[in-house]
Amino acid sequence: MQLIISLNNVIKEFKLVKRHEGLQGSIHALFTRQYNIIQAVNNISMQVMSGEIVGYLGPNDAGKSTMIKMMPGVLEPTLSEILVDNIILYKTGHGMH
Repeated sequence: MQLIISLNNVIKEFKLVKRHEGLQGSIHALFTRQYNIIQAVNNISMQVMSGEIVGYLGPNDAGKSTMIKMMPGVLEPTLSEILVDNIILYKTGHGMH
């Protein structure tokens, strides 16, 4: 059997602007931005061989759709190594985005 998909230590983080309440908070946000980091996918690895049928299950908001969107390149992972049919789609390290 041939390795078709390989996901190694995939991490995806989203950077969201922290919202402040009220007029004073809105004015303050114009000059100083604060961010919340949301980790959608945390250190996922898996391999799929040719001919295998794979199910990908998990609870709501577990990152399943985010993970699937990273395989064809719709979303870019924060940290990962993704190979599809022996072609490296992403290979990133810390500090490389």
